[in-house]
Amino acid sequence: MNIKNYKELRSAISLMKQEQRQLKTIIHQDIQSIKEELTPSHLFKDLATTLKNSDVVTPAIDSSIGLAAGILTKKAITGKSKSIIRNIAGNLVEAGVSKFVYDHPDIIKKPISFLFKKLFHPKKKQSIQAIA
Repeated sequence: MNIKNYKELRSAISLMKQEQRQLKTIIHQDIQSIKEELTPSHLFKDLATTLKNSDVVTPAIDSSIGLAAGILTKKAITGKSKSIIRNIAGNLVEAGVSKFVYDHPDIIKKPISFLFKKLFHPKKKQSIQAIA
């Protein structure tokens, strides 16, 4: 752009200010969308969606669920007991529960997915006017 007089200069400055306002608005919108995408709930939803749609990760999730269920069951049975018999029984139950849950992961996945839906997709409360 070749500016020759004061009027063209003012016009060019005005155009640049307008462009600057537009760019600020676009940058502000981008920052807001990034903030929304980086919230923990949004990240968790994205992770859950990715894991749900992934065929590769499913066996790893199934075995993790099985191990966690086995460990929790063992802790529930043995607690802080120092009894050898109780610890052996806890180990056997842990192995059995882990194997069972690994073989039948839907038994655990359905209640967990129901819980996640309730937590992350709560129903909207009806207003008093809508009821009346």
